[in-house]
Amino acid sequence: MQMKPSNVRLLFPALAVILFMTASFLPAEQPVVAAVVWDDRAKEGEDLGEIRVYQLGDPVPGLIVKVKYEGAAKEGFDYRCYSNVLEVDRYRAFVVRPISDGIIEGPENVTVRILEDDAYDIDPGHSEASVIIQDGDIPDVGFETPSSAKEEASEMVKLKIKLSGISDQDVEIDFTVQGVLAAEGEDFHFETEKLVIPAGKEDAFLTFRVKDDDVAEDDETVVIRIEGVKNANLGTTESHYHTIENDDGEPVRSVIHDRIYGALLGFRAGCSMGAVTEYNWPQDRIREIFGFLDEFLPFKHYGDAWTHPAGSTEQNTHSRAVAHLSKISRSTPGDNTVCATTHLRHSASGSNKLPHVHDAN
Repeated sequence: MQMKPSNVRLLFPALAVILFMTASFLPAEQPVVAAVVWDDRAKEGEDLGEIRVYQLGDPVPGLIVKVKYEGAAKEGFDYRCYSNVLEVDRYRAFVVRPISDGIIEGPENVTVRILEDDAYDIDPGHSEASVIIQDGDIPDVGFETPSSAKEEASEMVKLKIKLSGISDQDVEIDFTVQGVLAAEGEDFHFETEKLVIPAGKEDAFLTFRVKDDDVAEDDETVVIRIEGVKNANLGTTESHYHTIENDDGEPVRSVIHDRIYGALLGFRAGCSMGAVTEYNWPQDRIREIFGFLDEFLPFKHYGDAWTHPAGSTEQNTHSRAVAHLSKISRSTPGDNTVCATTHLRHSASGSNKLPHVHDAN
């Protein structure tokens, strides 16, 4: 049975009306918002911190996002007041502006937490973000250099930890130790994981022993990280990478080793997304927030402090440290991300906002 031409002509408008009505009753896709740390440290009288609230994907212009400010730092007393309602296009920056109060109270944190609302969904892993406000009335503490290297036969290693100014109180430092191809008790030994810089002194030495064996093996790395500080702020150079250099001859290699080594070096040289892998997000999500990377420089240098010391030879004065960090990636592919991201931190001389990222806003 064939349909009449008049009926066919009526069928298409009817289908169009049905499809339009169906689409009209489908729930609209909610915008998704996320809180991201942009500069994780502020300091009284010196530097600002920053948290950003982003819309993921295609932004809805003028989206109203409700937030709450929490933490040990009190709004209006420790930092400037802000509105609890933010108008977010691509993103909205919340700049933490510390108030110099002249009171020694130690580091305090301020947290921006996104509140639930029918107008948007919240990214589950990024509902809040925090900035540390460092006390402007106490000194900073950190390693004098980010890396060092000595032959295994030297046996004793001394690392200087120094203050930015003399304190009238003892500065107590707790640190952790991680061996990369090296084991505590077998390749090196620390007597303690605490250090005290006495009142009136500007520095102290952290010492540990290295075992001198007769085994031809790869260079080994000891990573020391300052985890807790009393009576001082945690400075920029909070980690140190010490290489125990092999002095017992070249170990036996294989073709497989050479191929893996070559692949690692190629990856490190070409991975322009490395600068933002600290967020531990898929690359498409990173692009949604940060846009495309049009430039990647392996580190940025501020005076005596490094924000990103992995894999560059631009600063000749630091070539030995650079070579050392390259050995880490050669020895342990799993630790390469640690080298490439943990030093993307606040700089003592200015805020560090991933300067090589092209901002799509």
